[in-house]
Amino acid sequence: MNSSPPRHQAIIGDGATAAAFLAAADLRPGDALTLIGPAPGRFGAGRVYADHASHQPWRFAYLLDRQNTTLGAGFAGWLAVNWPELRQEIAVYQPQHLDRWADSLSSGDFGAFAAPRALFGRYMAEQSRARMAKLADAGIEVRLIAGLVTDIGRQNAEFRITLAGGEVLRADRVDVATGGPGSQRFGSDSGPTAFTTLHGNEEAIAKVLQPGWDVTCLGASDDVLDVIHFLRAAVPGRMPNLHIIGEVAASGLERDPVFRALQGDDRLKVTLAKVDWAYADAAGKVRLRLRQADGTSQEITVPLAVNTAGPGEQLNLDLLVSGLIARGWLELDNERRAISVGPGFSARIDGLRYASDAVGWLDGVPWRPQENDFASRVRQMRCDPAKMN
Repeated sequence: MNSSPPRHQAIIGDGATAAAFLAAADLRPGDALTLIGPAPGRFGAGRVYADHASHQPWRFAYLLDRQNTTLGAGFAGWLAVNWPELRQEIAVYQPQHLDRWADSLSSGDFGAFAAPRALFGRYMAEQSRARMAKLADAGIEVRLIAGLVTDIGRQNAEFRITLAGGEVLRADRVDVATGGPGSQRFGSDSGPTAFTTLHGNEEAIAKVLQPGWDVTCLGASDDVLDVIHFLRAAVPGRMPNLHIIGEVAASGLERDPVFRALQGDDRLKVTLAKVDWAYADAAGKVRLRLRQADGTSQEITVPLAVNTAGPGEQLNLDLLVSGLIARGWLELDNERRAISVGPGFSARIDGLRYASDAVGWLDGVPWRPQENDFASRVRQMRCDPAKMN
């Protein structure tokens, strides 16, 4: 009989990485598990893989950035089993996606295309609910809290987790998975027609976008593809011209057939420059200062701009993680461009772990998030040296 005292583990975050911590959890009957995040009811989906409301025409517009099979065999199998119902949903909102996948679907290969991100979120949420139910059946108390963690402290052998509403929780172990680095910022780049990100601002962009306006993308990350798919859904039949400021040739954007179609129709303009700053003067007037490769600068004014730069050279992390770094519990690498963690994503204080796309070093070895699928992350979190990449 196990006489060890019950333990309390807390997972902060509700996305796919938090779901990996859940899958890797080593808990015994009598232990407690608390999951804390903005939307724990869809734990596993998080912000990146969240669904949109049924009244929003850009529902299912955003696609995964890789083929379904690279996310694990389970997801492709889930798509195949549920495809009759899923196909009907997609046909209502984004029928053009079905044309895009026609060859793969005709051969029954559900791993060979990139599905809507919201479907992967649905899959992850279903898998997470099943894991929670299994833990509960095994005698583990599972609690979900919708909230924002503002601080993690230490008192004796326990962690003190403070929520934005003032509630304080105590836990023996804490896993932090609050998301990766945010996009690079360009000064006063937020205003009536200047947006620091597409995601979460779709309603506002659709409302202010005027016929005849170009849409300017500040940066050439994969977020540009989301902007394209959003615009096709939000303003069908009058897709605006797109102006991208950044290194498109080096970004891989041209792999996307819709991007190539815009190029072929002369609906896309590319400026090879870096954005020094953006200033949102007024509605329909966003001033940009651009720096060319030769060091010269110029200023231009555009009607609407969306930040699509992706993470920059300096990590833009949330306040909770920044606080852990300041406290010395998390460590930056020598170039201060990534976080370095120990075996199993362990932090520099016992009982604390951290995982996100901001991690660049795992147990002294370079770690690249795009090369590690969900199953790989779970194995690494379990810290089995024979299975670690």
